[in-house]
Amino acid sequence: METNQPSVIKHSLNYGAILGAIVVLYSLLLYGLDAMMNQALGYISFILLLGGIIYGIKQYRDKLNNGFISFGTGFKTGFFMIIVSGLIGSVYTFLFFQFFDPGMIQQMLKHSEEQLVHKYPNMDDAQIQQMLKYSAMFMKPWSMAIFGFFMNVIVGGILSLIVAAVMKKEENPMQSAL
Repeated sequence: METNQPSVIKHSLNYGAILGAIVVLYSLLLYGLDAMMNQALGYISFILLLGGIIYGIKQYRDKLNNGFISFGTGFKTGFFMIIVSGLIGSVYTFLFFQFFDPGMIQQMLKHSEEQLVHKYPNMDDAQIQQMLKYSAMFMKPWSMAIFGFFMNVIVGGILSLIVAAVMKKEENPMQSAL
């Protein structure tokens, strides 16, 4: 007996785009509040990802699939959402650092230098400059966008696994036959 399941891809595209837009808006809010260097506020984007995955999987399960979802379908739903939101976030990252505020990278490097001096007060200037030189090599708009995408996929994939395991609710085949 074949069941007609709603499209995971279509659902994930929609909810992934919404999640991507929310993360971009949150990033712009941090920028507007001059709080982009605040690490604690940066962790809120992970909470937004988790909330988006939970909401997207729950919506698929409860609204489109009669209250049931397998682990695999739940994972695919969350993971595809993360890929879409990650692509949106990566495009935003590239555009932001390439065109909107290219000077932000220098501010981030300056902040890194201050953090190094504070965290390692015995480190000499040459060592700090060497570390900053390596950091600067990877702080280009394109590399930040690519790295951000892959980090988003890794973290989002792990979160999707956890959420899918918690939210799975499989239909009892004996009960549906009645």
